[in-house]
Amino acid sequence: MKEYIQRVQRVDGKNKYDRAAFQQHVDSQTDGCYEMVWRKAKKPKSKNQLGAHFGLMIASAIEQANDMGMDTSSFLREMVKDDLPTGVGLTANFLKEIFYFLCPMYDEDGKRVTLSRANTVQASKHLKDCCNLLASRGIYIPEPDPEWRNK
Repeated sequence: MKEYIQRVQRVDGKNKYDRAAFQQHVDSQTDGCYEMVWRKAKKPKSKNQLGAHFGLMIASAIEQANDMGMDTSSFLREMVKDDLPTGVGLTANFLKEIFYFLCPMYDEDGKRVTLSRANTVQASKHLKDCCNLLASRGIYIPEPDPEWRNK
């Protein structure tokens, strides 16, 4: 199923949209199980923003790091030197991003995915990889508790 986007307008306290166009889109699909995601569409990033990220910042960082003879481990050590502010506690979002970097997940096409798009096999492997990484640093994660929701 391809992405379907339609404008919704609030008129007289009710959401108005083209029901016929939506029904036509649904009717054009083959048999199967589909996921519908309802989210407000946002303007995509601009070419200038992508250019600043990849053509300027990342390209300059790679060039200068290579000139200094830095590999990934020395670059990471440089980024987390002792002069960074301390006293900021770990957060779930911070750890999630670190683990996505250190233990990436890929789909069948070789594209990176996050837990929001991962299947059960990918999510299971990601958890195992993260736990192994933590264990190698002295942080041990217990086996999952199937009754965690009831506690």
